[in-house]
Amino acid sequence: MPADAQAVSMDAVEFFDAGFGLYMLPVTPPGGASSPSSTLNAKVMGKAPGRLTAAGWTGVDVNDHRHRCQDYKTAMLWRDEWGSNVGFAVGNGFVVIDNDQGEEFSQVLCKVLADIGVTPLRRYVLHEKHKRDAFFLRVLDFVGDPASVANQDMKFRKDALEAKVQVLAHGKQAVISGMHPGTKAPYVWNRVIASVDDIPVVSDKKLSEIIRKFMEALADDGWSVPAQAPQARSGQNPAANSTSPSSSLVVLDWVAFQPALDEVSDLLKRIPNRDTPPGAVRTSVDIWLDEYPNWVKVAYCVAAQLGSTFAMTPEAERIWLAWSDGRQQTGQSSKDLWRSVLKQPQWQLGSIALLKLVRQIAPENPPFPAIDPNDPQIVAALGPRPLWDKINSEWIFLAQKDGRFVHLPSMREVHHKGFASEHSAQAKALAKELGWKGKRPNAADVFVNQPDKRIATTYTYWPGLPQLIVNMGSGPLVNFTINRWIAPVVQARTVTSTEIKPWLDHLDFILESESGRFVKWCAYVVQHPEDKPNWHFLIMGCPGVGKDTMVVPVKLAIGTRNCLEAEIPQLHGDFNDAYEKKLLIVSETSQPWREAHRLWTRLKQVLAKPPDTLRINPKHLQPYLIPNLGAAILFSNDLNPIFIEPGDRRLHILNQRHIRQKPAAYYDALRNWLDAGGADAVASYLHGYPLSDAEKLGFKGNAPDSPAKQALIQQNLNPALYAFEEMVRDARSGVLSALTTVSEMVEAIELRAGKRFRPTPQEVGAWLLDMEHKGKGAGRLRRDPNNPSYCGAVSSKGQTSARLWHLSEKAPDGRDWSHFSNVELLAMWRGKPPPPRATIIPFPDDEKI
Repeated sequence: MPADAQAVSMDAVEFFDAGFGLYMLPVTPPGGASSPSSTLNAKVMGKAPGRLTAAGWTGVDVNDHRHRCQDYKTAMLWRDEWGSNVGFAVGNGFVVIDNDQGEEFSQVLCKVLADIGVTPLRRYVLHEKHKRDAFFLRVLDFVGDPASVANQDMKFRKDALEAKVQVLAHGKQAVISGMHPGTKAPYVWNRVIASVDDIPVVSDKKLSEIIRKFMEALADDGWSVPAQAPQARSGQNPAANSTSPSSSLVVLDWVAFQPALDEVSDLLKRIPNRDTPPGAVRTSVDIWLDEYPNWVKVAYCVAAQLGSTFAMTPEAERIWLAWSDGRQQTGQSSKDLWRSVLKQPQWQLGSIALLKLVRQIAPENPPFPAIDPNDPQIVAALGPRPLWDKINSEWIFLAQKDGRFVHLPSMREVHHKGFASEHSAQAKALAKELGWKGKRPNAADVFVNQPDKRIATTYTYWPGLPQLIVNMGSGPLVNFTINRWIAPVVQARTVTSTEIKPWLDHLDFILESESGRFVKWCAYVVQHPEDKPNWHFLIMGCPGVGKDTMVVPVKLAIGTRNCLEAEIPQLHGDFNDAYEKKLLIVSETSQPWREAHRLWTRLKQVLAKPPDTLRINPKHLQPYLIPNLGAAILFSNDLNPIFIEPGDRRLHILNQRHIRQKPAAYYDALRNWLDAGGADAVASYLHGYPLSDAEKLGFKGNAPDSPAKQALIQQNLNPALYAFEEMVRDARSGVLSALTTVSEMVEAIELRAGKRFRPTPQEVGAWLLDMEHKGKGAGRLRRDPNNPSYCGAVSSKGQTSARLWHLSEKAPDGRDWSHFSNVELLAMWRGKPPPPRATIIPFPDDEKI
């Protein structure tokens, strides 16, 4: 390493404090255990991006911004709990020159950078045998925007030696903190990094010069280097002897190639070459392009803007043909014209020929700003703008379809006319403050045309992130995604369990031994809004015991605007914005039998990941994507509230139907305590509740098993049989009549389980005979001597009633069923009092049948 290098190490928290959060991502630590479902292996541990799950490390996408370090807690998690390395995601102008050769190449790069006035920023490994390093740069284009730089592998050879230098510029990452997997030594820096601004800034042309001088120096030292693109001199055309462009004739300057193509493509969009649709108004550009010479002029300007080298590529030809063939000219094809232009010395028109042409025939309104309106010096020169600053801090322009204005404090949307009307009294003052030149100032027009306004492209709901999320990689124009998450306002203070004893006692009353797990689960959801618990609660209980009261302070801790108490129809309708909230509470979970499977299919996607994202389709808004980070608490008064599949891992089910309601005074006292500050105390308690790493991982694993879950699964496997067994239990407890017929059982089961689960009489008869055979209390009241497989008919005074079955071992009065006469049985079956004088006919012995 160079002699002037300093060994400066930084961890995840220090990098976050320095403003690197949007570019940081977690990287697997050396020796970390990968998840069985992950493609990570031992060779990539310490270098590959990844996140820690309950099963081990799994890989993450470098370009997925959900895995960036969005807050201080995440940085601490990576450092203190995960022990991960930290990566820096390049792109958006950030470039890393990764030197795989060692000290020789490093010294050359340091000298080249110093020669052009750049103080190198190097990351290397603090180990005497590890000489490889990486140089960090930020590359800007000629207007000061992040340049689009291509990734590049450059291979070098010297005798038997081979070496490689990579330029990492898009979709890549470089480790900036942690331990090197091979040497187990730390990654360090050659100087202190106080902020992102410490990364040296160069222009895209300077970067090209750095690479060129670097390779020239290596070539002088005997290394064979990659070929460089020929430099065309003024008035020369290197393709003069060629009839068609060929990428094999030149080696492209890879640093500037893609940005040049993108710039030409964007400029051509401003002068569309089209056949005017019927009824459409012809623009001045349409009329200008009617003239054949003007069409030819555009071709010359495109080639000049690209330059001799880039214009010769197939990519350049495709851009020209895509634009030109929008309206075919007569006498010559688009391809023939382009190849004719390439044979001419069009380069003398200048490197901004197309830019000047576009500005001439399609001027901007307002005109192109000569300077960056957000430059601090320019903003200071404009003087105070209190009215604009206030409006701009509260509103953002949503660039969708007709364009709307969003009031950020309330998330209220208004159209153009609504915004103008709402600010009509301020329109003149606003126009004067900003120097608006229009005759009749309209606040909406002034806002839309103000160059430093904020623009949003869509919505999302991302717990834990700011209200406005910068759209990364969106080009030179900074725009945002509006985050509908509202951070809760909770007082940060230490609260003891004694201070919130009424709430904890209420949990113990309803949940019994599961109350502690419920508190920890709620604390995890509250403290980690940016993460998702992989399982959720379903609590079954009788009405009125206070289930809803349990979650009152939990909603306050998460933020009432981040919670939603939903009903079942909201969960499987076309509009699914109920899934947007961080905490979904269903007070009365009950499955619509015809939609049971569909409801579960819709619900289970928000109970666990994958999917990683959900598509929200709200009323009156365009659909948008949100990360799948929601949690759910389901309550129910039903015995069979929801369909779940065998092996379910998403729900922790508790059957607390044996809990009985307390006196009204108990609930009045609890509500008064919550209203008097108890709910606020619980919210602070949950925010400060200590959770171990094992507990956090447990909430990201599978739901605990419980007898209630297994019973619910069995119910759903055969709902008709479960309804039958439930009726037998009700009959034995005196809720229903203990006498019935097969046809009555069929109808009653259909009412309980739904028409789709209606059993046949043969099925019900088989279930009853099986219970009689097993001695479970059901049986036949009379046996027909002529057909013992059926119940005998019960009749009175010649009136036949039906074949009755008893569902309990004894009658409600304790007598054996064989001691009742036909008249008594008929009266009991039909719900009438038995006659005062009833004949008791003993049940016949089996030997006499």
